[in-house]
Amino acid sequence: MASPILHWIIDPICGWSYGVLPLINAAEEKFPNLQRLHLGGLYSANHQPQMTAVMRAQIIHYDEQIHQLTGVDFGDNYKNGLLKDTTLIMNSIPATHALLSIHQGLGHGSMLSLLNLIQQGYYQKGLNVTQYSVLVQLAFELGIDDEQWSKYLDAVDQNLMDQSIHHARQLLAHVRGQGFPTLVFENQSGEMNKIPIHRFYNKPQDFVQFIDQQLPNA
Repeated sequence: MASPILHWIIDPICGWSYGVLPLINAAEEKFPNLQRLHLGGLYSANHQPQMTAVMRAQIIHYDEQIHQLTGVDFGDNYKNGLLKDTTLIMNSIPATHALLSIHQGLGHGSMLSLLNLIQQGYYQKGLNVTQYSVLVQLAFELGIDDEQWSKYLDAVDQNLMDQSIHHARQLLAHVRGQGFPTLVFENQSGEMNKIPIHRFYNKPQDFVQFIDQQLPNA
């Protein structure tokens, strides 16, 4: 029998994926070996729009809904700084590259720490995490120096990144997920079931309790 797995299909610059970060963190604290993060490349390949006033208004509208439902905060530097930059191109790939590189180099825990820094940096501080120069500063906060950072990035090439995004999207299609985030519980028999995350928005303790009930008794 395999160990159960909680699969999160997310994107680092998707507002709804940021909305479930408290749930991911709560589950990580209680079940440190349970979760896997799959990055689906929301803004990749042929879908990398440039910021406009109309797009900013749409994003702020959705972010307000996300805040109301999940309790996560969107900072002024993000709303009235970053989103007003009409040179901003929505691109998930640099952050995805960074996260996959840290996962390969240092493992899941470091990947999740970096995800927190990326999403909080972007949505609260208005940092442009589509830029590698910003990502290297966040990696530095984890104690990763320039040399290590370069080594980790070089180890994950375009082919590996494409494979990883493809795998995430295959999993999404397999469970008929509706986009990011999608949460899948894989039991010890390998059966996969989608979990309705919206039931647990802003309720991390309820979420942890629910997950605990899905796990086999030790």
